[in-house]
Amino acid sequence: MKKKLLAILSAAVMCLSAVPIAGTAVSAEENAGDILPDWVPESFSEALEFENTYGATHIEDGVVCLLFSETTNESYSYEISATTDVMTEVSRNTYTEDLADFKYEVVVYKPFANGSFEVDLNRKFQTATFVDYSFDFYVDEDGTISETDIYSWVPDCITEYNDFAEKNGTVSVHGGYIAYYYTVGGGTGNSLIMEQNGTAEIKQIAESDCTEKVAYTEVCGTPTYSVVVYQPVSDGTVDISWKIGYEWDLENSTISEINKSYEVSENGTVITEIQAAPDENTQRVSVVDYETEKLLQFSDAKLYPVSFHTGYEIEYVLIDGSFGWSTNWGPTSEWDYNGQNPFVIDIADFAGGFGVAEYEVINIDLPRGYYLPDDYLEVKEYDNNSADIYIKVKKTVNGDINADETFSVADAVLLQKWQVNAADTKLSNWRNADLNGDEKLDVFDSCMMRRELIEQNQSDTKPVLMIEDYQITMSENGWDSQNYERIITQNGTRYTAESVVIDPVEGYEWKLEDDINYIMNSGTEELFIKDSDILQKISDFTESAAQYKDCEMESWNFSIDDWGQEVLYALYTDENGSYQMIELCRLGGECAWLDNAEVQEFVTMLIENGYFGDKGILSYYFENQ
Repeated sequence: MKKKLLAILSAAVMCLSAVPIAGTAVSAEENAGDILPDWVPESFSEALEFENTYGATHIEDGVVCLLFSETTNESYSYEISATTDVMTEVSRNTYTEDLADFKYEVVVYKPFANGSFEVDLNRKFQTATFVDYSFDFYVDEDGTISETDIYSWVPDCITEYNDFAEKNGTVSVHGGYIAYYYTVGGGTGNSLIMEQNGTAEIKQIAESDCTEKVAYTEVCGTPTYSVVVYQPVSDGTVDISWKIGYEWDLENSTISEINKSYEVSENGTVITEIQAAPDENTQRVSVVDYETEKLLQFSDAKLYPVSFHTGYEIEYVLIDGSFGWSTNWGPTSEWDYNGQNPFVIDIADFAGGFGVAEYEVINIDLPRGYYLPDDYLEVKEYDNNSADIYIKVKKTVNGDINADETFSVADAVLLQKWQVNAADTKLSNWRNADLNGDEKLDVFDSCMMRRELIEQNQSDTKPVLMIEDYQITMSENGWDSQNYERIITQNGTRYTAESVVIDPVEGYEWKLEDDINYIMNSGTEELFIKDSDILQKISDFTESAAQYKDCEMESWNFSIDDWGQEVLYALYTDENGSYQMIELCRLGGECAWLDNAEVQEFVTMLIENGYFGDKGILSYYFENQ
């Protein structure tokens, strides 16, 4: 719900006047009879689900849907007002439910011109009028709708709240705004208290309640989920403390505290976090996202087991919520870190005055979807014998255990090698291969991985094989010839097009991609290979086809001059993402294939199953070896 406090204005005021959208001559009145998309609510229950999924606004299918939740208190009256020179209202419906103390009004707008558009919900009480909600949008020349007020990024429902929390952490900076999200147990009496000190000043401008909406009165004790937004009042530096506890006894009741320092500049539009040095003889370890450098907030609010070495040759191990350290010359100690990221380690007892020399993560047990890249570690040392240690982890896809940020047959092969204890086999994150989620890797995960690869192949339109087919046939007019080019994709689809001679364009070099695009865009299309096992073998082979590029062709020592010529190529992409091709086999006027046992086994499979060449020619070759 993009809620504003009374007269707060949009952060991005669009002053452009409305002009017709390019390519359309539809008037506002003609839009009113449009059929609404299926996702637009048509009942109270659907509106409730919409609010918990999208909040108050959703843009899709060329329309914007706004949902207003209004109290049924008869002391208030409501009025929706909107600008009329950019969008037209195509639908408005009110939905109620027995015993519910609120109702929904659902309004759908469609653009007919480009420019700025604003919708307000005005609440009237006696003679006073208040702007309860205000939304700002912009429609570009292509008719694309975007929300332009600052609340386009502030979550306003439980679904958006969870996504926001995972992506941004408890405190985050968004342009000229600071956002803080928190959860408070219902009936506890706890509240959020923000305190600040410094030459700059910030103020709270909004709080978005993201608690899951229910139709009836919530049970006492239900937690609330909120996001508070702050905006600078003046430039300078400011130290901010957020505490959750009893406001009347904060000193003794604080259950959570976060402290941050910021520099505010450019008239409050630029906010930069100031990272203060850790206390003397401490090391502050932060697990951060590699791209954004923001602290990771895992769903269970815990750090996963981490161990690393420092220049003191001390190994820190996080196990079951505790951090411990051990040395070759001292006892073992441990302490509770309370699920915090960053966490601080006191090294005063064993630092010995020696400077920190080097650091290394020995092991990090990350949740599924993350891995540790090669350049994962960043260390900043300070004069007070302290250091900031940043462990930077990258996000990846499920199934990726070789850290290439894709899930492919290479991951399945790596898992098989790992399971048989092959030498020098290392998984970037074993949890990415734990597809059944039982916290262990076994044959069941291997089977699931292979099944997912097969399903992936069935929807994969990546070109993997290319065939040049020069055919010779006898007709009443003598010998006729036809020349075809074929592409077979990973999902078994075959595209066939007649070969054409393309006149060269001055200054442009024709590429293999151009041939592939021509065949797939202009050729006929058919489902050619349906066997999932064969599709998987094709995927396995072409995934590593580059290794055969230096192999020589081996002649079959015979030819079939009146058969034509059919040539098979494997397609793959190089390190620059460009398509390359390797000739595997040719049959007809010249018969030969690559002098490599794996290639010959692959080609034999294709011929014997009728996907290339002729089984009779292959049989003749084997009979005369």
